[in-house]
This record gives sequence, structure tokens and C-alpha cells, in this order.
Amino acid sequence: MDRLAKIGVALGVIGILLVIGLISFVIALISALDGEPQNFSHQVEYSAEVRANGTLNDTEILLPYPEEERFRQALNGEDPNVTIVNDFNASTSITDSGLLRLDIGDFRPETREERFTREVNITPEEDEELRRVNFSGIREYSSYDFIVKIDYNRSIDTERGLENEPHLSSNSTECEAPRETGCATTEAYLSYEAGNNTYLEMDVGIYGMNQWTEGFSWRSNSYRQDFYNSYYDNSYLVGSQENWVTLTGSEVEGDGVYQRD
Repeated sequence: MDRLAKIGVALGVIGILLVIGLISFVIALISALDGEPQNFSHQVEYSAEVRANGTLNDTEILLPYPEEERFRQALNGEDPNVTIVNDFNASTSITDSGLLRLDIGDFRPETREERFTREVNITPEEDEELRRVNFSGIREYSSYDFIVKIDYNRSIDTERGLENEPHLSSNSTECEAPRETGCATTEAYLSYEAGNNTYLEMDVGIYGMNQWTEGFSWRSNSYRQDFYNSYYDNSYLVGSQENWVTLTGSEVEGDGVYQRD
């Protein structure tokens, strides 16, 4: 085969590859523009977050936890579709009343960077504003999380997630409207020894979501519960604790985009 023939064959192969690539691109583009839903994922995530500005000793925390059996079994660590984050290295168990027990023991939180201290004289009028801008210094400390995330092979009923899907026990009798934000409450038990200047804030919640693509865009819908005590509403826990506390928050379902027949 002479040189020109070889060049012709090479150009022909290149041309065929280009045509195949172009056809593949056109098929992918048509599929995307067609907007058919694809790449579905379905998850429910339980999370508890604690932040403190001092050492906690002999720490035990009882938290609301979903009743669904799969969440109960998730603590065994045998389900490949379950992801667990345990920043406390706490031992976990479920109480007879269905609460999640975190046995943390002695817990010394770390700062994001070396914490500075200062002494200032403040008036009573300035006190509320200083608390609001983090005068306690608690935000200098890292938050610690306990998370259980489960992947499902079915759609999550996010429109009725607070009845039909994993959820936390709560009291919404004070809400003026169904699922009103900021009026639902739940209970947690905390027991630990700490200094009188030790502040603690915590958050517990659950978040369920369906996610998929339509064309080049991501779509999702969700439900969630989020309960907390925090400096945002001046409800730090201060010093040693051995009691039940009320966590206030919000409950939302049917949030996002839904496919209709």
C-alpha cells in the first residue's frame, strides 16, 4: 500500500470515529433535552449536632430517634446503604422508650484555632447584643456530629413525610397552622458535669429527600424536622446538666418540585 493509500485509510478511520462521536453526542443531547427524569436518589438523614466551649465529663445524651426498624438496625453497622458519622466516638443504643442513647463519657471539644480571651466591662443594655454576636466564644469551637444516612431504593413520600416516613416525636399543639415553623417542640435529656462558664448548644433533626435530573437540571423534593437550643434565641445550656430540655424548631413537608400526572 502506497503512502497516499495509507493516508486515505487513516483519514477514513478518523472520519468514522468522528461520526460515531457526533452521533453519541446528538443522542445524549436529545436525551437531555427530552427532559425525562433520570439519575434518581432517595435518602433520609438523621443528625444530631453538639457544640460546647468547655469540657463535659460523664456525658450521656438521650435524643428522639425514628421508630422505623431500618433506622434501629442501622446502628449495627451491617447495612451497606447506611452511612454513619460519629464524631464523639460514642457508644450507642436504643432505650426501651425508643430514644437514642449517646454514651460519650468525657468530652473535650477543640477550637478551630487558638481561642483568645479578653476582659471588658459591659452595661446591662449591651449584654443582649454581645450574646447575639457570640460574646461567649462558643462559635470558636468545632461542632461535633452524630449522623445516620440511609439510601433507599424507593421514592420517599416527602409530601406526607411526617406521617409516612421516618420522623421524630414532637409536639405541635401550639402551632396555629399545620406544620407552622418555629412552634413545634421535642424533648432531649442531657447529663454531664461541666464548669459554670461552659455553654452548650445542640441541634437534632431529620431530612428526607428525593433527587433526580431532568435535562441538564437537578430537581428535588423533601421533608424535614429541625429542633434546637442555641445562642440564636439565648437558650444556651450553662454549666452541669441532669435534666430534660425542650428543643424548639420547625417541621416542613412537601417542599420542592413534584411530578404530576
